[in-house]
Amino acid sequence: MKPTLPLFLMALCTVPLCAVGTKSASSSDAPSTAAHTVTSTSDSTQKKAKKSIDSTAINDTLHVTSAQLYGPVHLQSPVWEDSVNSDGKSYEEDEVKELNTHLVENKNLRPTRTVQQGEALDSNSVNGIRFTVDVARWTQAQVVSRKLQDFDTYVNGVSQGKTIYLRPGRTEIALLTYSPASARDTFDVKLVGKDMAKALLNNPQPSTFSYEDMIHGEKFYTMKMSPSGRYLLTYYYTTNHEGKNDYRTVLTDLHTQRTIYRSDKYESWTWIDGQDKLYYETQQDGDNQLMSLDPATLETKVLATNLPEGTMALSPTGKFAIYLIDEDVQESRRGAQTTQSPR
Repeated sequence: MKPTLPLFLMALCTVPLCAVGTKSASSSDAPSTAAHTVTSTSDSTQKKAKKSIDSTAINDTLHVTSAQLYGPVHLQSPVWEDSVNSDGKSYEEDEVKELNTHLVENKNLRPTRTVQQGEALDSNSVNGIRFTVDVARWTQAQVVSRKLQDFDTYVNGVSQGKTIYLRPGRTEIALLTYSPASARDTFDVKLVGKDMAKALLNNPQPSTFSYEDMIHGEKFYTMKMSPSGRYLLTYYYTTNHEGKNDYRTVLTDLHTQRTIYRSDKYESWTWIDGQDKLYYETQQDGDNQLMSLDPATLETKVLATNLPEGTMALSPTGKFAIYLIDEDVQESRRGAQTTQSPR
């Protein structure tokens, strides 16, 4: 009987592991459960790893390292946080944003300075932050910032949500930030989306002509040369997304190639024959005045006062100002339909 024990041990060692698990109900529960648990954990880990890899492949991150700052526009009164709308935001906040959308919509507005990633923004203020992104194909991205308390996103001057849609070519992305007195906002923004790691941030190279440029890009309108040919008055316009035209005026000295004056509106200025001076109308304390502007010195001079309201045209010599008056608007000045000399 002594050889029996070694023979049994040999047989036990040669039995496959799965056979041991089915040998008896009492001894098979624990090993079977353990084996199942190990397999389940391994599958779960593999799935999580695979999911993480897929997410990385689909969504890339573009960190916005710098942008153009428009502002700040400091708030003149404290925010009334006790009065909120259905969205839980104060009414004054929405009103302040609405009054300052030009910080992100006006393409002719010049930036205050460049803001760098990690730089603090003024509290109790509204700012416009703009940057450009060049992509090769249609894509969408999420605008993410954990260090800006409240901001609205604009794409090419149009308000969008935190998910933005980019066309091939260059896109301007703007953030209208709202920082109450309690805010400690920092410029830290990133774009998360497919192929965003391949996107170009603030590319200095000229952009390709896109559909957006064709419809809403800036266009030349007209120009007026001074009598001597030294000064050039140029007008440009852009068509906003509401279908209205926004104009700007640029006065340039062609001899020095220096820009003398810029304006974000259409300036109704006129050159007079034989003079490098501009004539225009203005209103001062309710009084309509005819002014002259010398481009060489930028000095202005009042030529005539108490002028009628209406459309003005100067004679070629500049000696007479002819007005077309709307009688329905100003009935009391019907007798003023005469020519007046500004000299």
